[in-house]
Amino acid sequence: MAVDKTVIIGTDGLPDAGSPEDGSRHTNPTTQRFTTIVQETAHVTSDKIVLDEKELEILPKLDDLYELGKSFAEGGQGVIHTGRDKFLKRFVALKALKSKLLSNKQVVANFVAEAKITSQLDHPSIIPLYGMLSQDGGGLGIAMKLVHGQTLNEVLDDIDLSCRQHSGKPALIKGMLSRSLRDNLEVFVKTCDAVSFAHERGVIHRDLKPDNIMVGPHHEVYVMDWGVACLDANTASATPDNSEIEDARRSSVSGTPGFIAPEVVVGGYPSHFSDQYSLGVILFEIATLRSPVVGANVQEVFENTRDGNLAPIKHAYKKHHVNKDLKAIVRKAMALDPKDRYPSVEDLANDVRRYIANAETTARPDNLPRKVARWMTNHRNKALAIFMLVLLSMASVAIYNLMEKNKAIAESKKRALKRVEIHSSIERDAHFIDTSMLHVAGVLSRIADRLADAMKDRTKPATNYPAIYATSAFATPTPPPGTVFAPAYNQKVNFKLANYKLAPGLPLKEAEPTLKSISPLVPTWFKYLADSRLKTSDSLPPLSRSELEKIAMNQGFPVVWAYLGTAKGLLINYPGSGSVGGSYDPRKRPWYKIASTSRRVCWTPPYYDAFGMGVIVSASKAIWDGKKLLGVASVDVTLSHFKTLMLTKTMSRHGVLEAYLVDQAGRVVLSRDVGQHSLEKAKKTLGEVKFAPFPYPELKTEIKRRDSGQFEVTSGSKTLLVGYAPVPTLSCYLVEVLDFDIYMKTDE
Repeated sequence: MAVDKTVIIGTDGLPDAGSPEDGSRHTNPTTQRFTTIVQETAHVTSDKIVLDEKELEILPKLDDLYELGKSFAEGGQGVIHTGRDKFLKRFVALKALKSKLLSNKQVVANFVAEAKITSQLDHPSIIPLYGMLSQDGGGLGIAMKLVHGQTLNEVLDDIDLSCRQHSGKPALIKGMLSRSLRDNLEVFVKTCDAVSFAHERGVIHRDLKPDNIMVGPHHEVYVMDWGVACLDANTASATPDNSEIEDARRSSVSGTPGFIAPEVVVGGYPSHFSDQYSLGVILFEIATLRSPVVGANVQEVFENTRDGNLAPIKHAYKKHHVNKDLKAIVRKAMALDPKDRYPSVEDLANDVRRYIANAETTARPDNLPRKVARWMTNHRNKALAIFMLVLLSMASVAIYNLMEKNKAIAESKKRALKRVEIHSSIERDAHFIDTSMLHVAGVLSRIADRLADAMKDRTKPATNYPAIYATSAFATPTPPPGTVFAPAYNQKVNFKLANYKLAPGLPLKEAEPTLKSISPLVPTWFKYLADSRLKTSDSLPPLSRSELEKIAMNQGFPVVWAYLGTAKGLLINYPGSGSVGGSYDPRKRPWYKIASTSRRVCWTPPYYDAFGMGVIVSASKAIWDGKKLLGVASVDVTLSHFKTLMLTKTMSRHGVLEAYLVDQAGRVVLSRDVGQHSLEKAKKTLGEVKFAPFPYPELKTEIKRRDSGQFEVTSGSKTLLVGYAPVPTLSCYLVEVLDFDIYMKTDE
């Protein structure tokens, strides 16, 4: 039976009728009239989630409350649309059960159960539900919070992609993995908190995996997809009269192979221990970027799970080692016998918190040497104080000299701390630029993958290409419908169409098969351009297509052009415009040449755009069919956007004089000032922009010695500090030049 607790809400500010003269604690009649008694349910029970068909008859109509938007996700049983609350004007997610499944009573019951279970789990890391709705024709839907971000699986994939792109730089990889591990462990702890909350209320998730964990733009974490959740058979309050229905629900093996606990694989009931095992698998993947349970097929995965045949806890990148404390936590959470796991998910989360704080973990208790070493690491100031006391007691004869020496040490320490502070700031700035450009590279990769699928498709292409017009059509007085002047582009563009241009000597007939196969993809390209702003904006409320088009026209997205150049000389450019003319051949452009011999995303130095956007930087990726080059996909980022990324934070700090992007040879790739002569020359040739040489040649030697650091130079009477940190995605370095004397005075 359910365990209820009564919460008495007090009557602050209400008149007090007094208390009995004998001081005994009797209920005050006046207070009793102003007291509200609220029943708060402590557990989710079967009688609260069972399907009651009479309830479905009184559900509010979806069309009465919400404006239905476009679908953005679809599963085996449901479709998710965006929606807009007609009264509150907020955007929501609307999940609707597919009409073909409405006659299946069990599917409907599970859909209702998912909604009722999730609605009773009021936790910051569990997506809140706003209501259950009906649709015309007997349809069912759920209104819930609309969340933005990436799944944990996408986060881990991005980390792996970044490491593979810099496989020849172990020091860079080590730095990236160390930073990302701490961030992902924080995500894991928040996930555990949400799952622990559900367990306290008797709910077992059953399908915990990285794909079901969403990480938002403000580091918020959501545990999603409670569609196969069930009630814990071991919770006394979860066994009401209709427990047979819930027994049937929990007795089925549900979840994702590789994440299902051994005791569930062999037919046992799911429990908080089985959810903990799934969390252990997630922690294994966070720590190693590998899967612990593998197999050629589902049956083999189940057998390995049942027998405890797990991969060793070794990182996917051999030179990066997994900490022994973290290994012990993973082993305990994934123990074959549930009794050997943590007593609860809360205990697992607390042990991970201890690991993050460099404290002793219950999974691997410290011996004496580790206790001493850990204490010294966590209490450096105290350890230093003890050392100084011993030193002072031994050097009492030379106290005056020691005081003078300590004064010099303090000044030196202050300077050292300031340099460490500067180094950390530059690394954060470089990481911010790298993350932004890695996201752009991800957008390009998704475009290139779609283009590759279309170009390799052996089926008969479409009969025409309605979404792609010749470039010359946009330059006429009556351009294609939807073509408007966009201030951000300083020309007329069309966000619903693309344009094509044939290289000299390429007949249209030879290019038409490609035009026909690519044309169906053009309507999706606007979304990719809009997606390029996800990691460069602090707050991104859900916007409609028309609102996004206004931003694209007036302000511009980070990615302004997306285009394809084929090996035969065909150019397909989006958004559609008439800016390309003459004898333009994509195969001769910098973005094509730099990527045509590579399998990776390649970045060009800044060059002058042939499409009229001034100085740009391109990210390009070749499209291959085996060893045959089909073409190159590319996206453009404007110089002004790079300057915003590079200078917004750096130039706001006290003492910063200039910021640069410098390549591995010590050449300036980008700086705040571009010489007018260099611009004019690049404009004439539509070629690379040349910047003035970096003023301090010592940088080239320093870069060869280590990937990040700083050094001092003298400029007249000033002491300047030059700090640098890698931007791996661009294969270059962020370099900042500071007046160190000014910076030293920032806290005076």
